[in-house]
Amino acid sequence: MAIYFDNAATTKPSPSAIAEFSRVSEEMWGNPSSMHGIGLAAENIIKAASKTVSGLIGAEPEEIIYTSGGTEANNTAVLGAMKPFYNNRRAKAVTTVFEHPSVSECFKKLSDMGYEVIYTKDPARIAENIDGGTKLASVVFVNSETGNVSEIEHIGNAVKEKNPGVLFHVDAVQAFGKYRIDVKKAKIDLMSISSHKIRGLKGTGALYVRNGVSLDPVIHGGGQQKGLRSGTENTAGTAAFAAAAKESCENLDGNFENAVKIKKILLKTADLLDGVSINGGAENSPYILSMSFSGVRSEVLLHALEEKGIFVSAGSACSSKQRKHNSLVNMGIEKEYAESAVRFSFSGENTVSEAEEAVKALAETVPMLKRYGGIKT
Repeated sequence: MAIYFDNAATTKPSPSAIAEFSRVSEEMWGNPSSMHGIGLAAENIIKAASKTVSGLIGAEPEEIIYTSGGTEANNTAVLGAMKPFYNNRRAKAVTTVFEHPSVSECFKKLSDMGYEVIYTKDPARIAENIDGGTKLASVVFVNSETGNVSEIEHIGNAVKEKNPGVLFHVDAVQAFGKYRIDVKKAKIDLMSISSHKIRGLKGTGALYVRNGVSLDPVIHGGGQQKGLRSGTENTAGTAAFAAAAKESCENLDGNFENAVKIKKILLKTADLLDGVSINGGAENSPYILSMSFSGVRSEVLLHALEEKGIFVSAGSACSSKQRKHNSLVNMGIEKEYAESAVRFSFSGENTVSEAEEAVKALAETVPMLKRYGGIKT
């Protein structure tokens, strides 16, 4: 049986999410913008989903804007927040060097356009880089490659204390459904979440937009969702998203404890093998573990483990094909170790016995690869 340890890339859809998707696809398939009864039924499904999702983060239903996923949500938040200041080149934005590409590439675009973008290596000190000209601060809650966790509530309150007018955006794609989030307590104005990271379906995400926030759309068209995201809503995907979100949050404590146990077992690999290092520290999110195996390229080890039925990642699925190692290198990890990094990521579906099997496979595979030269290309 396959052991799937790549849940930070995507998760297996839960039975409840699939069932809800099928039910809505068959029974409420109308266009939510249509004024007849079939359209109204679809619209009510979206309203019910918004009530569920918003309730899980301490928000209001009308503050939830649905997107095609985390990438679109992040783009909408960052570019949409700064778009009103396109004629004010003194407008500043602050972020960290550890962001997901769907955030970091947006900030690169802003920089290319002439905005002043300030990067920090310490999310906890982001408020120190804020002044009267700062319009946006963006921080990732859980880093998708190492599992580093930002103290979002502390950061949000510090940002608002420094400049109440700054919009605070949080990329919570790897945190939603795994950590308790209260957008009001954390002073969050914009927050990105995604369905397929919590056992929902791909193609659906959401952006929390606090009431009163001025956000320009990046997608134009029919003016759906208060004009912030045009396009016919994915009714069935949204319903499945809400089902997965509800299930994840209901099982949050149990899943968290399970992930802690699994990660603890996998950490034993560092005691069994020479040249193993933990990237970002062992005390990060229990759902993500990045380990480097000195002398063995990550792609080589990844495929060797796949032959044993164990599926892992060489890093973020959105950047692994490019293999830039930006996030790890930006953390001060030497290039040699960044190129030998393998990410294990977990869900509530994973078991302790799977972790034990993975440790056994690593103990057999890594020495073999070093011995027979399956090392560098």
